[in-house]
Amino acid sequence: MVAGLDESVGRVYRSLKDRGMDKNSVIVFTTDNGGPAASFDYNYANNWPLRGVKDTLWEGGVRGSAFIWSPLLKNTGRVSTQLMHISDWLPTILSAAELNDVITRADINNLIDGIDQWSALSENTPSARTEVLLNIDHDRNVYALRVKNYKIILGTTYNGDWDNWYPPEGTNVTYASMKQAPAAVKCAPPLNPGTPQSCMPLKGPCLFDLANDPCEYHNLADQQPEVLQRMLDRLTIYNTTVVPPRNQPPDPAGKPERHGYVWAPWK
Repeated sequence: MVAGLDESVGRVYRSLKDRGMDKNSVIVFTTDNGGPAASFDYNYANNWPLRGVKDTLWEGGVRGSAFIWSPLLKNTGRVSTQLMHISDWLPTILSAAELNDVITRADINNLIDGIDQWSALSENTPSARTEVLLNIDHDRNVYALRVKNYKIILGTTYNGDWDNWYPPEGTNVTYASMKQAPAAVKCAPPLNPGTPQSCMPLKGPCLFDLANDPCEYHNLADQQPEVLQRMLDRLTIYNTTVVPPRNQPPDPAGKPERHGYVWAPWK
């Protein structure tokens, strides 16, 4: 499947280049969430060295990798670490397209979910975003928020069964070796074997400094109570804006086998 995707993308790019459209194009590859590592959901992925898997609020579940290519980019050949949310892509692409005659930059930021990040991506300026609400889920009692480099987590999914770190299967990855790749996540030293886990999100909030500990080894809730309280207060403010989810119950009529084995609209 990956080989087929690679070939298809190559065809699209060649078509753009043959028509001279590549000079005014922006190509983005991105994920929507972390991968289902360690056979989660009978699948395979690799989030190492980050903690957790898809459908968890650990960095392995919410931090995605992406790349962007365009002749319109001014500062290229680099690894971007600016904070960005997936909802930022729409206003960012609108800004890159310079649709000022259709929608103003003020409207982009005021009327559309997300924040225009084109300057951060193109010129390597600081991110226009300082926080990301990762989730408020009253049904499963899980909550997470990032503000600048701090992140707070309350509760966990699957009763904590997928809260660990999962090295790539079939390899012998060590902390020392994982630091060598140019775009690798740089983690604080891991906990020593047998060290009691300081973060138990089913019992209380956990606080992490992602700038120094993106692998979420060290819970700072007890060491930085003022920061913890500020994060809790901010989460409370977000909670006042919560609206009921619009999820509908499963409908057997939507199953792929009823539509030529493809996912398709059925209503």
